[in-house]
Amino acid sequence: MAIDFKKVFFYFGLSIFFVGSAICINNFRSGRQTNNVIEPGIFSDPTLKFVNILFRHGNRAPIFKYKTDPHKNAFPEGNGELTKKGKQNMYKKGQIFRRLYNGFLSDLYLDSEILTKTTNKRRTFMSAAMVLAGMYPPKDYQKWSDTETIWQPIPIYNDSPDHGTVCMLLY
Repeated sequence: MAIDFKKVFFYFGLSIFFVGSAICINNFRSGRQTNNVIEPGIFSDPTLKFVNILFRHGNRAPIFKYKTDPHKNAFPEGNGELTKKGKQNMYKKGQIFRRLYNGFLSDLYLDSEILTKTTNKRRTFMSAAMVLAGMYPPKDYQKWSDTETIWQPIPIYNDSPDHGTVCMLLY
């Protein structure tokens, strides 16, 4: 089996970027600590101008099955589709983004505030929808059902054919 070094280096570089970004943000947000005294960080009054979030789809069923697979019926969603666990994880990811950026996001979904793009695979559309449902539970006039529905439709745009990445831009 050949190793695709381009993919390996891409994901390694992306991981290093996100870890480095998280460390920098944590240092700026928490300030420097010396002698048990917390000094203000470089950005003592943090402002956010733009966020670009890239993530992969959630847990999915295997893309291919083999003839003697004893677990052929283990994934009723279909080959390559999001599993129940994948949907739950994506929804939780949206809730985490909401907590992380809560001071910067409006309580209500605003079209001018976020742009979500995905590929045209069903699993990436569904992943994006679940993340957005976790980030923007409907409130006030955005509730469209009398039941306790915790979802509202938010536009998701298709950008590229088959790469498995979801991109969110927060303005």
